[in-house]
Amino acid sequence: MNSKKKKKYIFLDHKTDAFIESYGDDINEAFENATLAMMDLMIDLDSIDIVYEELINVVGGDYEKLLYNWLESILLKSCIDQVLFKSFHVKISENANGFILKSTVGGEKLNYNKHKLKIEIKSPTYHEMKIILKPHVTVRYLLDL
Repeated sequence: MNSKKKKKYIFLDHKTDAFIESYGDDINEAFENATLAMMDLMIDLDSIDIVYEELINVVGGDYEKLLYNWLESILLKSCIDQVLFKSFHVKISENANGFILKSTVGGEKLNYNKHKLKIEIKSPTYHEMKIILKPHVTVRYLLDL
């Protein structure tokens, strides 16, 4: 997903947290756009170059748990490893325990001289989380700031 493309997410009004709605033609694209929106809150996406890729996989018993685990894994990777991402390629499949998300993410290490930081995100939340599968996929979620 390139930040120069038309955004497939919007920031909804909320008094204290970030309320995001992302879209996709399928669940994979909606999750990619949900993650891109989260990163867009944290940093100027145009300041990130894709200099390496990494594989990240998460599981969840349902789509909501999968979304929470996915967003949390990207947020933790960003905070702990100080890596910024702006490219997300997601493939979700079903297994006996629910769902597995396999992804390739692209970005680079945080450089305070180069990257323009915006908002610090504490955590994704389940509050007001909603995933609508038809006619196209819409994902809504809150981020605790």
